[in-house]
Amino acid sequence: LQSGDLSDEDREVLAKVQKYFNENFAPYIVFYQITDADIQLVKRKVKYAALELGCTVFWYDTMKADISDYNKDQPSYLSLIRDSREIDALAKKYDLIAIVSLQISSATKGRTWLDEGTISQSKQIIEVMENCWMLRNCYGSQETSPEGRYYLNPFQRKKKDGKWIKEPYVMDPDANYKVLFITKNRAGKNSESTGECLLLKADTHIATFHEEAWCTPSRAFIGATN
Repeated sequence: LQSGDLSDEDREVLAKVQKYFNENFAPYIVFYQITDADIQLVKRKVKYAALELGCTVFWYDTMKADISDYNKDQPSYLSLIRDSREIDALAKKYDLIAIVSLQISSATKGRTWLDEGTISQSKQIIEVMENCWMLRNCYGSQETSPEGRYYLNPFQRKKKDGKWIKEPYVMDPDANYKVLFITKNRAGKNSESTGECLLLKADTHIATFHEEAWCTPSRAFIGATN
């Protein structure tokens, strides 16, 4: 799509997709593009969407530290903590489901286990969350191959003779896998308590993730020499 190199068949399919989207989703989805991490602007847009358009869910992608805070006599990460609390209050006021995405620092690259510590001093933002999930890429054959030092040991739970069993899952060496950590879960167990994470297969060309199995990542750091 980005290259524009489409065949006649591609254009025909794309026209059908556009028609389906416009008829089934367009009336219920509103997009706002915000260039700055201005929580006051976000609040105004959400308020309008909730009261005037009847929206029930909002997704803030991606929440970042307010750059205007860099000029103040306080750490910039405090803006993330402040904004998370304002979003929580906003959602409760208008009875909304709030979904917020953040980018984990590049300094965490190589860590095989993700938790609150990966967002350093901003981890207080998790306090207001109902659920918190963290996602990372797999680190190649070290995690995907049974011979790998940090093999993920993936498995699927299946019911056999009335009991749940763990059946080994064979990973596709050519697939694009992601590991999803359930960092916080007020309705049940989390990855910290179980040692288990979800293994997702990503088809990024069609923006789709598939839940393939559970896995048990190591607690280690994969560097250039590992």
